[in-house]
Amino acid sequence: MNNNTNQEEKKRKILVLDASVVIPSSEVTLLEGLKVTVPEVRGELKDSTSEMKFSSMISSGELKEMEPTKESIEFVRRKSIEMGENLGDTDIKLISLAWELKSSGEKVILLTDDYGIQNVASMLDIPWKGVFQPGIREEVKWKWRCPACGKTYNELVRRCEYCGTQVRRTGIGRGRKTT
Repeated sequence: MNNNTNQEEKKRKILVLDASVVIPSSEVTLLEGLKVTVPEVRGELKDSTSEMKFSSMISSGELKEMEPTKESIEFVRRKSIEMGENLGDTDIKLISLAWELKSSGEKVILLTDDYGIQNVASMLDIPWKGVFQPGIREEVKWKWRCPACGKTYNELVRRCEYCGTQVRRTGIGRGRKTT
């Protein structure tokens, strides 16, 4: 057995958790590996039971909160915009954290049911897994298009600058299969 194989086997698995993983019905406590998330996930929890579960996991050391660097946040934000995804700050930070950990050589799995997060993670070669949903089947690049005049935008614009009609997101390219 060579040294590279030994190092691979010694790597710990790090699970980066989205808010959907912390809800009461998930069996997140049964998952093996170091569990991490970003502090903003706490603000996405919708009920007191989820908040209590989250707090309990933090206080017991079962879940660690980590902050990605500003550089990785900006990198992921740019890639997200290039893909046409309109992700929130928490989503960007989760992907950024997974990206940093993966880039440092860690074995990472991003756990999320959010298709936008899965799409950007897939494009960045970050392994992901759905929790309650199977997940995306292939990467999709999106643009914003006016249904009235046909004008397209690379970034989110609510209304067409030419005719004022509300724009819609439309897939312009299919990428790699994810399953």
